[in-house]
Amino acid sequence: MFEVAAKALDRIPQECIFVGDDLRWDIAGSTAAGMRPVLIDRDRRHPQHAGERVVDLFELLALIESSA
Repeated sequence: MFEVAAKALDRIPQECIFVGDDLRWDIAGSTAAGMRPVLIDRDRRHPQHAGERVVDLFELLALIESSA
């Protein structure tokens, strides 16, 4: 699924950021595909998550802008 999405955007997975709210399916899957995963944790249920984590779309935008 992740590779298909990247291909549809005419990108390689390493050029993609994948935002998801499920550690197992979204974060692990996108990591395995070679994408940059970002956990959106609106309810702050995963404070132990060591990877990139945002609580809302404003934080996501700031994260993307800071890495451009």
